[in-house]
Amino acid sequence: MRFFVLSILCFCFSIAFGELTAIKVDETLITDNASQWRDSRYGNLYLNSCSFQQDALITFNGWQYAVFYSTDRYITVARRKVSSKVWESCELTDYKQSVNDNHNTISMGISPADGRLHLSFDHHTSTLHYRMSIAGLLSNPDKFQWSKGLFTSVNSILDGESVTSVTYPRFITAPDSTLVLTTRIGTSGDSDNRIWKYNNNGTWRNLGQFIEGDYNGGNCTAYFHGLQFDNNNRLHAAWCWRETGSGEMNHDLMYATSDDYGLTWHDMEGAVVARAGSSFISQNTRSCRVWTIPTGTGLINQEGMAVDKQGRVHVLSRENVSGKNVQMHYFKDTTGPWHRINTNIPTKVWDNRSSIAFDGEGNVYAIMPHISIAGASVESGYSDWRILTSEDDGNFYYSEPLISITEIDNKSSRLYVFAQKGFSTLQKWKNVSNVNIGPEVMNAGKNAYCQSSSGNWTDFKFTFSLKISEIAAGVCFRVQDSTNLYMWQFNADSDLLRFHVRKQGTWTVLKETTWNIDINTEYRVGIVADGGVFKCMINDQKADSVSDASIAAGGIGFRSGRTESFIVDDVHVSAVPSNALLFSDDFTTRASLTSPEISCLEYTLNGEPVSQKWNINLKNMETAHPLMKAGLSTLNNRLTIFCELSERSDLSLSFFNPLGVLLKKITVNNMQKGTNSVVVGDKIQVPGICFVHIRATGVSGKREESLLKFTGPARMHKSGNTRSGL
Repeated sequence: MRFFVLSILCFCFSIAFGELTAIKVDETLITDNASQWRDSRYGNLYLNSCSFQQDALITFNGWQYAVFYSTDRYITVARRKVSSKVWESCELTDYKQSVNDNHNTISMGISPADGRLHLSFDHHTSTLHYRMSIAGLLSNPDKFQWSKGLFTSVNSILDGESVTSVTYPRFITAPDSTLVLTTRIGTSGDSDNRIWKYNNNGTWRNLGQFIEGDYNGGNCTAYFHGLQFDNNNRLHAAWCWRETGSGEMNHDLMYATSDDYGLTWHDMEGAVVARAGSSFISQNTRSCRVWTIPTGTGLINQEGMAVDKQGRVHVLSRENVSGKNVQMHYFKDTTGPWHRINTNIPTKVWDNRSSIAFDGEGNVYAIMPHISIAGASVESGYSDWRILTSEDDGNFYYSEPLISITEIDNKSSRLYVFAQKGFSTLQKWKNVSNVNIGPEVMNAGKNAYCQSSSGNWTDFKFTFSLKISEIAAGVCFRVQDSTNLYMWQFNADSDLLRFHVRKQGTWTVLKETTWNIDINTEYRVGIVADGGVFKCMINDQKADSVSDASIAAGGIGFRSGRTESFIVDDVHVSAVPSNALLFSDDFTTRASLTSPEISCLEYTLNGEPVSQKWNINLKNMETAHPLMKAGLSTLNNRLTIFCELSERSDLSLSFFNPLGVLLKKITVNNMQKGTNSVVVGDKIQVPGICFVHIRATGVSGKREESLLKFTGPARMHKSGNTRSGL
């Protein structure tokens, strides 16, 4: 038996009442048959989960509805009773999505007045694709057997007119059951926006255009962070402008409201700024600008917007601050001005966007890619942003989380998150973005990054084969994380070796050396790190050397910019001077980062301490069982975690207090098949109930999770049968 000892001094657990919480209470599998195609051109995202889908998940009348493309690229509609763990799906096989473009998502809406479900799908400057369900489906769902016969054929006509050049359809339902539809009409950098109102009888009324792309000086596009009705049926819209197809041209925060479902629009002072069909909001409408944000600042379009129960408007958007991409929170008080809060929470996936939610008290939550959840309290004026849970961090890498919120009481809310699984961590590599690993080679696309899963090496030799496909390649070493590393850039465009150091996200070029580097030519590269001296060898010739003492140890990695791509093979890392092998990968087999599984994750926001569901183990995530048994002991105040593994696995141990607040996380890699133990510490003080969440990831890629509850001594038990008193 291998024995691991990790020391945590005075590991104290306590209950902190009044803290914001995001407690995961369930996870259900919507499907294991989703399309795995993803588009690296627009944020490396699945076709099934993009922020501008409004909506992909809806909760109504005790049921939930979800939409996605199947493996065969058919529109699929799923439903379940909220009280059930089982989803039923039907494929609409009369229409097959075929364009590889993640603009072409599915949006879903509801019209409660006549009980219909509405779908609009597969658009990027396209003819409208629209269909709806039969009437009464949502009103009495138990009466209907779930089948494709419940939906109409595909239609492109609304209010007697064929609708063309459509992108980004959004359905928005008011509390009084009124449904509206908005779309972009035109291309990026030169488009308008139109709105339709549903007549509650299977027909629509065209209210007309309300935003115009033309203005004094050029053409542009409005990119909506969101459109949402408040509790008084006022429609709120927030957006940024863009003049070209490049996201670097995003600028400004704009805002307008309508009290008649999108027919008449007002600025923040109440002045009329547009009447749909006759006069329009444009860049010339300066009174709608509530915050000036320059171009080139990393402002992301279409991130997230919400209007809380009290009527405050919240916008979440990523921006670049001092070289780091962070979540920025803009909000408008019910009677006051707009405010801007830097959350200081970095975005883990550069391009991918978050959703924003709220609870009954008006506290706000950012649901971020990977998935992790951060929050800020209304009591602090939203100045106390912090991470609340990262329990699912790394399992949903290629998804922008899409959400549905229901009210529990005046304090708490239930948050449902729709996300397709995808992994940033493999057996040998982690934080993988825009990189295809195997078969035969590693192919780094544009804006790519990955680093070795292991490695805190000081002195080592790092060798590999390199072929640059476009412009340049970044080779990283002594990598601590993506913001602290050394990098030699091999630039074939300028024939330069450029040596960088990155500390706390800030890049510094320490040296540039001329060296002839050709596109599509394979080189054997060697990098030696020996103390503070670094050497670069190309085809056994010394090409460069640099001295620096900024970073003492770390792993290896690769990085590309937005116009760069390259191929890597036969990576080896050996110790200096012993030559002992530390790491190798010849990329013989393909390592899959994608998954056909879409989950619905359920959280309680700002809830009471510990739901009963904390007292049972989480269900197996796969059919295999890498974690056969799990248990713990607190004998002699010495907390020891035991686990029996069916295969070699990596373990993640997360410690929570009863409010679901993460107190500590430990990762132990390469635990062997059989019985293992992890000694956590010998000074454990437990004034109340605490929990250990165990995640085992086997070498086969199978995962299993268990949740242990403890207040005293424990004994071994089968995963899935956690007992009180452990």
